Amino acid sequence: MSLIKYIAVEGQSIYDVCLNTYGTLDRLRRLMDDSGVENINANPFSGQVFLFDPELVVDDNVRRSQVVSDTRYATAVGKLGGNYYSVVDGGIVSPPSNPYTPPQNPNEVTYEKQLTASDQYTAGSDGEVVINLPGWIGWDILQIEREVLPLKDAEFSWNKISGTLTLDSSMALEAGQTLFILLTKNVTITA
Repeated sequence: MSLIKYIAVEGQSIYDVCLNTYGTLDRLRRLMDDSGVENINANPFSGQVFLFDPELVVDDNVRRSQVVSDTRYATAVGKLGGNYYSVVDGGIVSPPSNPYTPPQNPNEVTYEKQLTASDQYTAGSDGEVVINLPGWIGWDILQIEREVLPLKDAEFSWNKISGTLTLDSSMALEAGQTLFILLTKNVTITA
């Protein structure tokens, strides 16, 4: 068995690398093992080397296209979680007319996903600085806005274990003022 090197490009996922090497996702575990990749969720970095066995290539047309034209298919996740599709060819990025959606794996897969949520809090009296938000225990605060003014990290502290938000005394709320809170949390999903 003689393994061949494949160099990843920006915007590729481990699935893209597997399709560009073996022509199928059936060899994903083999690709990860041979290349020393432990986390299926970690996106390859540009220039990362992957190793694959050319004798196990299922679809030679995909591999031949990559070798001859230096075309590599890449899908990446945007900031809002949406997928976009691009073809990388000699450094030029352009969208194809018919994006490829990999088939769902019938085996159970566990992965981590970041959830984002928002909430608001309206002060009931003047001088409030400690606010209990028990519904958000375990979450991280991504951003807080006071009316239309975003708070700086130094102007509040958050205890995600108890769900307690403490404002700096200079940021004490007056009755009727509203906080708009944006939170984030990583969760593990088994599908």
